[in-house]
Amino acid sequence: MFMGEQPGKKPEESNTAFGVSYEEYLKRKRKNQARIYRHYPKDYSNPELQFPELCAECGGSCCKNCGCTFSPDDFEDLSFEGLKAEIEKGYIAIDAVDGDQFAIAGIYKILRVRNVGEPVYGGRRGGPCVLLAENGCKLDFEHRPAGGKLMVPAEATYCPTYYHTDQAIREWSKYQEVLDRLAGYFYEKEIECTL
Repeated sequence: MFMGEQPGKKPEESNTAFGVSYEEYLKRKRKNQARIYRHYPKDYSNPELQFPELCAECGGSCCKNCGCTFSPDDFEDLSFEGLKAEIEKGYIAIDAVDGDQFAIAGIYKILRVRNVGEPVYGGRRGGPCVLLAENGCKLDFEHRPAGGKLMVPAEATYCPTYYHTDQAIREWSKYQEVLDRLAGYFYEKEIECTL
């Protein structure tokens, strides 16, 4: 429930504890979030990214929650046919993300690694990654998605990343037409992971 929202009233009819409308609250939130957006360069040579012994120690907690996010840079061919061929390998999902939570108006499609038991598009989000094996990721470091390569292994249960969902939305925004076509083609299809 929205802060200050009164039960039985629509958010736009409610006032926040600060005396502003729901729309004004969202407008301010987007403005503030836009200020804190940072685009980190994709530096895969950063030595803090590769500590497989820390990942092995925790057993891949992040991989047990959700597959990591791809960047368009992870693909050579971003055409419908090129991405279709990659998705047919069975480990890529098309995810619809609400940009409002990142100060980006609209719903955007991005690509990430599928979760176990999830269709390519139109399924649930969350669950273990289909690439998580007993000994870690089935992909070597070079072939992992940007979201996996740019995650910093940490001794705590939360590993920070240099590739955030808002960055993925911004990068995938110019490929929405292709991703919309792919979402229609793969809607609720489950494809066996061939890795």
